[in-house]
Amino acid sequence: MRLVSVFMLTGALFLTVSVEEQTARAADGTSDARNGRTVFQTNCASCHGESGKGDGPTGAYLSVPPADLTSEDVRNDSDSELLSEISNGIPDKGMPAWKSLLSAQEIRDVLAYIRTLSETVK
Repeated sequence: MRLVSVFMLTGALFLTVSVEEQTARAADGTSDARNGRTVFQTNCASCHGESGKGDGPTGAYLSVPPADLTSEDVRNDSDSELLSEISNGIPDKGMPAWKSLLSAQEIRDVLAYIRTLSETVK
């Protein structure tokens, strides 16, 4: 029990550091993982889950399961691939396009946050 608690606490601390590190990288104004987390929780977590593992409550009702954003496949996707998928959607997999609902900045912020999710499972 204690080991699980320490692991969970360590994971939470790592995520916090990762988000702050991503925010520091965003000093040039390209992305902000902290804002991305807020946008993700509001718009993406219902399908992809709170931790991005594809286990959100709405995702269970989709014919194609949502992507596990912590997976090696997503980790290996380029930023331009993921930005395109978020912006334009993936219609054959049921992912909607977000470019008409989110600003380009919010989409970049979500990508920065998604990158922090995959960092936690290395």
